[in-house]
Amino acid sequence: MLSIRIIPCLLLSQSAFVKTIKFEKRNYLGDPCNIVSQFNNFSVDEIIILDIDASRLNLKPNFQLIESIASESFIPMAYGGGISSLSDVEKIINSGVEKVVINSCLENTDLIYKIEKKFGRQCIVASIDCYKNFWGKYKACKRKGDKYIYTDLVDYIITVEETGVGEIFLQSINNDGMMCGYDLKLIELSKAYTTVPIIACGGAKCRDDFGKVVSAGASAASAGSVFVYSSTNKSVLINYPSIEQREKIIDKTQRAGA
Repeated sequence: MLSIRIIPCLLLSQSAFVKTIKFEKRNYLGDPCNIVSQFNNFSVDEIIILDIDASRLNLKPNFQLIESIASESFIPMAYGGGISSLSDVEKIINSGVEKVVINSCLENTDLIYKIEKKFGRQCIVASIDCYKNFWGKYKACKRKGDKYIYTDLVDYIITVEETGVGEIFLQSINNDGMMCGYDLKLIELSKAYTTVPIIACGGAKCRDDFGKVVSAGASAASAGSVFVYSSTNKSVLINYPSIEQREKIIDKTQRAGA
């Protein structure tokens, strides 16, 4: 039986939730605790929360805010942003968060090993930001402060898998916030070089896109805009597909793959 994990991705900036476009332009959404409490009203599989300022500004995770958000959430939650030590991870997990999302310090294999040893690899989600350049080549994009470093995507995926992470959160920078559909070619390419489950994010415009993601090889579909806006006019409205709507997505995906 085909199943689809559908995961809202919420971005923290200065203690508020925002939505970006191609990782740049930010639109204010509202208070994190209020928005998470609204998602409690739906049958949400998981929530991913990423602090998009912490690592860039060399800040520690806002542990007090994370604990406040987790206390409001009845949904399994993953958090990323500013994590640089096992102590950070311990505080985050102890606050009620199930998984940590690692990006900037993925190259710190010693830290990944320590997290895996204490909490298990299922606790570690590797976040890979991908940029498709002018020539159509996919590059893993790593932020170092205000600078970006680009490396071959396939090589980076292989390296990340060797660290022992439990999942890969694959984000398309080009499609972020555009509501133009997922980059299915990116997902297919990435899946060909890893056995680690992939959570695809970036570009969802409608609920049918979730089924396309799974058909392309992802184990889960994540999105932001489609869950926080009522339409492409960007009016804020927290929403999530009902169980009946999700069953229709699964049925349609199964028939397409038959």
